[in-house]
Amino acid sequence: MILKENYKKLVEQAKEIVMNNFGGDRTRPWGKMHIDSYDDKSYRIETLVWEGSPIKGYIIINHGTGEIKCFGCNDKMLKRFNFKDIENIEV
Repeated sequence: MILKENYKKLVEQAKEIVMNNFGGDRTRPWGKMHIDSYDDKSYRIETLVWEGSPIKGYIIINHGTGEIKCFGCNDKMLKRFNFKDIENIEV
């Protein structure tokens, strides 16, 4: 299982990728929601949206597959992380 501190670092790196892709005001808030498939946190799906109109980018975190995917405002995937990538974090 991924450590909470390492998970937070990976999410922060994903946010940096989205923000660097769009540029501009980095103080925009991130909206967050989650769903626990099968009422089990190990299958949690989280969505983080960098707010704006239109949205500036978003991140999908799938705990079941151990993946974090970053998308830009045009819905193009910018980067895919695996929870196993935790050793390569540069935050």
